[in-house]
Amino acid sequence: MEIAPPRRSYLIGIGFTSLTDIVLLLLIFFLLSSSFVLRPGLAIRLPEGEASESVESAPLSVTLTEEGAVFLDQMRVDGFSGLEEALPRALASRGTGTIVLEAERGVALEHAVRVLDLARMHGVENLVIATEQKGHD
Repeated sequence: MEIAPPRRSYLIGIGFTSLTDIVLLLLIFFLLSSSFVLRPGLAIRLPEGEASESVESAPLSVTLTEEGAVFLDQMRVDGFSGLEEALPRALASRGTGTIVLEAERGVALEHAVRVLDLARMHGVENLVIATEQKGHD
């Protein structure tokens, strides 16, 4: 009597473990390499500009609307007098020497200059005017 060789069984299938690893690595790569700039708060139409510069730290922002409202870090203050009172406290708590001025397109230049003067009076070193790149409307 002949002895038959043992039957070999093969498990046929696709190993999803390595595929899952690759997908997760790609997801992490794209999340880390993408630049997410989230500016919560006010929806204003900034003026357009060709030259741009990124600000790395979290600066203090002053927002002026066409209706005359003034915001300091997305919190409404009582006009320029309220800004003059709140600005030193915000600068002391934030510890930054940078202010970003976000003014809508229709804001008068004198209002922007007034904010810049207030910032200089309180020792702000860097003043940045926020703009949008051309073509983003």
